[in-house]
Amino acid sequence: MQIYDQLSLLSSNTTNSRVSPIHSAFAKNIQKKQNLKNKTASKPSSHCRSHITELVISKFCSNLEQMLLPMLSFQTQSNNNRWVTWVSNNTIDKNLLLDFGVELDFLRMIYPKNQTDLFSLTSKALSTGNSQCVVSIFDSITEQQRIELNKAAELGQCTGILVTLRN
Repeated sequence: MQIYDQLSLLSSNTTNSRVSPIHSAFAKNIQKKQNLKNKTASKPSSHCRSHITELVISKFCSNLEQMLLPMLSFQTQSNNNRWVTWVSNNTIDKNLLLDFGVELDFLRMIYPKNQTDLFSLTSKALSTGNSQCVVSIFDSITEQQRIELNKAAELGQCTGILVTLRN
């Protein structure tokens, strides 16, 4: 990216003939793309953006935690002084978390009693604003619950990772 900026500056700020027409055209093309990107980035989107990512995994998956731990590790290492919250009936061994590089100081684990509590605790964790990411594992989830969780994540300005288990 820096080289493109340098080419752009070189082609627009110099009268030196050492800049070839190809480089000048290349730099102008890059500048046009950057201007277009800046214009579209500042416009509000007309479509709904989800704060929720849903992963559908087999109920018979024997290594579910091992699949999710790299994500937990990344989220806890890239924290912005907010929690990564794990809401699930599935417990994870502390040593396994450490093996995957999870920063335990930024991980909060919540173990609900049942599926109803799972939904309400996930919604609360998403909406309160003290988590940057909330990971929850559901046996099943309805479309209405997805919508409610997305609204909660938007309110709390965080990301939700919903894992749903299917046969």
